[in-house]
Amino acid sequence: EEVGACSMANAGGAGEAFFLEEEMNPAKIVEYLESPRDYDKARGMKWLLAMMSKGRDASGFFSAVVKNVVAKSVEVKKMVYMYLGQYAESSAQCRELALLSVNSFQKDLAASNQLIRALALRVLTSIRVPDLSQIQLMAIEKCAGDSSPYVRKVAANAVAKYTRDGDVDVARKVLETLLGDASVMVLGSAVMAFAELGFPLDLLHPVYRKLCHLLADLDEWAQIVALDVLRRYVRSHFADPAPAARSISKALKTAKRSGPTVVKRRTVKPAFYSDEEDEEVEEEVLVRGDDESISIDRRRAGAAHQGDNDDDDDDFFGVKTLTTTTTK
Repeated sequence: EEVGACSMANAGGAGEAFFLEEEMNPAKIVEYLESPRDYDKARGMKWLLAMMSKGRDASGFFSAVVKNVVAKSVEVKKMVYMYLGQYAESSAQCRELALLSVNSFQKDLAASNQLIRALALRVLTSIRVPDLSQIQLMAIEKCAGDSSPYVRKVAANAVAKYTRDGDVDVARKVLETLLGDASVMVLGSAVMAFAELGFPLDLLHPVYRKLCHLLADLDEWAQIVALDVLRRYVRSHFADPAPAARSISKALKTAKRSGPTVVKRRTVKPAFYSDEEDEEVEEEVLVRGDDESISIDRRRAGAAHQGDNDDDDDDFFGVKTLTTTTTK
């Protein structure tokens, strides 16, 4: 979809719509790509991007395209990197040809154009060769500190690709840096990489509150992933909001078998994010074995006494609740 959108942008002008509408002789495309003029190179690349947009295989032109990675024209270089990012891993031959241009990829990581830097990193990290792992890691670390948010976003996406075969510990440090980024664009990609790699949820401790505040500003796809990550984080690191809920089902089963039963539930000290950090509550619930109706009256520290009517209601439902509160 991204390649299609870019090719439409490049070929969607008033006089260039025919790139998508007409066919071109493959030999003529190769001639354009091998021409010394940037205009002809750009023309050949537009034909290839149009083919890719229509879902056709254009990997047969890889050897002619990879030579143009050193082109001086920014327009040509952008289209070359789009093509290489699509087909760098399509076959063993394409992979070998891409390896010959690694030095050019590294050089373009310092280009003045942010899109060129991002595309160079994307292509470099798309080559799955173990011998390149250190070069790829250095490129990711460099781009993670880039001045452009877009380049840092691509670095976050590259972390997920690199960690599948690379050093997990080093990639985790880079991801920690990206999770603390001030840009919403970078944060969204970092969260998606975090979810894909399955790092421990403790990694979100420093950024949990920021992620909650910026959730509405993330793009739609990142919001879906972020909500799932936050859901797992809250379940793991927050206190149970209904501590007696787990005791009810157990009390029901026990009451049916053995008659009157006393179920004790002591609420632990609330989690770090709770406002009630100094309170502990102990609840005792008496469940009658001949009545399946259960009602629990939970009282926090400082709650007003509800009077004798509460005792009548408890007796009606077959439950007697005693609450003991200890304040530290």
